[in-house]
Amino acid sequence: MRIARIQGRIEQALTADTESPAGGIGQLHNDLILAQENLTTLQALLDEDDINAETQRRLTDVAANMTTWAKRLNLGQAAAADEVAISLSQLNVMVRRPLGRLPLIRIGSANNWIGYHLVAHLALHNYFRLHDRPVSSFLMLDQPTQAFFPAKIADVTTVQDATGQRSPPTSSSC
Repeated sequence: MRIARIQGRIEQALTADTESPAGGIGQLHNDLILAQENLTTLQALLDEDDINAETQRRLTDVAANMTTWAKRLNLGQAAAADEVAISLSQLNVMVRRPLGRLPLIRIGSANNWIGYHLVAHLALHNYFRLHDRPVSSFLMLDQPTQAFFPAKIADVTTVQDATGQRSPPTSSSC
């Protein structure tokens, strides 16, 4: 009789939890079923939206501007390029041409490097602005011409002036 009474109380407690508005075990069971349904829906959406394909599609949009602007600026290898793009595997700018891919490090001088970096930056900035991404509409570039100046000169007497003459040594009095 004692065992039957304990079993009755346990059954009453379990039944009361599933019927109570506060939740309990019944609410947890319903939440689990709902979460499993949400998981199935999200996995189906993820499978439909292949992330790699979407990333490549967006990079192709960016590459269209990069190619046009690189050709307009007459950057090295741009005239023969099929596409100027950002390579995610190299994390760098790549020029695709009929003879194969060419990484930025193998494209000319600092003039080209700065040009390609500016083209990549502006193409990304333009893409983000067109798609209402949170980037500033104001852009400031500091010293983009620095690559065109020689390194610090150690001997001033080796510098030529505009006429091609070497500068005379200057005497300084201290």
